[in-house]
Amino acid sequence: MRNFLGISRDIETHWVYGDIYALRVWLHILLKAQYKKEINKTMIGSYIVEQEYGEFVFGRESWSKRLQVPEQRLRTIMSLFEKEGMIKKTNKSTVKYSIFTVINYSKYNQQSNQQEDLQHQAFTVDANRQNNHLPTSNQPATNQQPTTIEDSKIDNTENNNISIVQNGQETEEKPVKKKKKNAQDMTQDEQKVFEEVWSRLPRKDGLGRLSMAAKKNVSVVGKEKMLYAIDQYIKKIKKLQTEPKYIMMGSTFINSGYMDYITGFVPPKTEIEILAEQQREEESTKIDFTKLILGEGGSCVGGAGEQKR
Repeated sequence: MRNFLGISRDIETHWVYGDIYALRVWLHILLKAQYKKEINKTMIGSYIVEQEYGEFVFGRESWSKRLQVPEQRLRTIMSLFEKEGMIKKTNKSTVKYSIFTVINYSKYNQQSNQQEDLQHQAFTVDANRQNNHLPTSNQPATNQQPTTIEDSKIDNTENNNISIVQNGQETEEKPVKKKKKNAQDMTQDEQKVFEEVWSRLPRKDGLGRLSMAAKKNVSVVGKEKMLYAIDQYIKKIKKLQTEPKYIMMGSTFINSGYMDYITGFVPPKTEIEILAEQQREEESTKIDFTKLILGEGGSCVGGAGEQKR
């Protein structure tokens, strides 16, 4: 029970799950992080590296070869992990390597806690078996309650009523509240932006793998910037004559792939900026009648000006 990692099924809803490169890097990070409380000392070249709990040594070139991830993509993924608060670079990094720490690493390294939980569950099962031999009236009150979560679980459906089963006995029906709208759902504007961006992708695969956060992030990045990135990627595909099977999946591009193609993006001008620019152009082309009448020196030219003594 000491040599494993605990991965929640919730990872399927995380944006990392939809990007094969990001998922590969994240799992490698969890595997390479120091899982023991004591400091681990390793030799890297001519350096002695000390890893504390939750820390891992990162080298872009070696990791790129080991994981078969392009260096540029690897740099982008690590930056995303930092931005999302998943990892943090320590001050022990050097020009040869970097040391990161996994934020909340104890969530992924619950080996001792899980061992205790299993022991507790085994004890509970033995105690229940012993209590089951007692007459019903002599059994403890806790044993007359549901022994598992499933015994008293209320199905979260749209039905108005549902029966609750306890120890095989059906009780009275109770109304079930309707499911409230999730605050994480996309707004109509966000949905519209995402659909427009998705329709422009050269390969529309992996839509079901995208998390809600990844879809909402399209609006955060901005429609214009995402469309610019798609255009740049399509130009690269045409230039290199990339085979269809090697074109980036839509889910991969939305999750992190776009970041490799936003360099050089110039945000469109706002209405205020456009009006200000038009005003400057009008002022620059405006005729100064005062100079035409008085001349550059400010004196009258011809007419009454010549009679002045």
